[in-house]
Amino acid sequence: MVKSPEYTRGVLFSNGKELGLDKLELDYGYDRNIVWQLLNSPESWELRRGNISDDAFWTWAQTQLPKGYDACLIRDTWYSMYILDENILKLLQRLKQQNYRIIAYTDNIPERVAYLENKYHFQHYFDAEVKSYDWHAVKTDITFAKALLKIAGCETDPSTLVHIDDQILDVEHVKKLGGNVLIYRTGYINELITALHNIGVQC
Repeated sequence: MVKSPEYTRGVLFSNGKELGLDKLELDYGYDRNIVWQLLNSPESWELRRGNISDDAFWTWAQTQLPKGYDACLIRDTWYSMYILDENILKLLQRLKQQNYRIIAYTDNIPERVAYLENKYHFQHYFDAEVKSYDWHAVKTDITFAKALLKIAGCETDPSTLVHIDDQILDVEHVKKLGGNVLIYRTGYINELITALHNIGVQC
């Protein structure tokens, strides 16, 4: 695996997976490729889809790891490395002042959402949430993009939806369905604001 040069990607939060890999490698000597494969395994995506429980996943994960690796340490490090992007938070606050409806669209897992909510208290900024484990689908599944349009009330007019994400693959289905999509790179908030202004969003 080749590490991405923009490993702090994310929208509301930094990419905790990459930052967690860094910490596990530097502080504990874990092979980042082994951990990366675990966190991107088919089983991990079934966890995100809500098809297996968190306990079942990490119990299974321990059996896949080399001797001396601790699955619970990997989990806790992964969770702890998600850092709130203050620029995006301020943007959300301005958008709410303009009476835009803000929806979280995430293929996160319940335990990690609960951990981040307890740490940052961010969920009240959203008017609705579309979660992978509720829909048994993730962003690369078109059914999940359709769920977003449904919850947003944009099924008949997808062009009224603006979807901001940090991964091109994660916006493809929303784009195909007619929604506006924007890619955000951590630290490039001015570019994102300009892109929003260009499609008529007041922020």
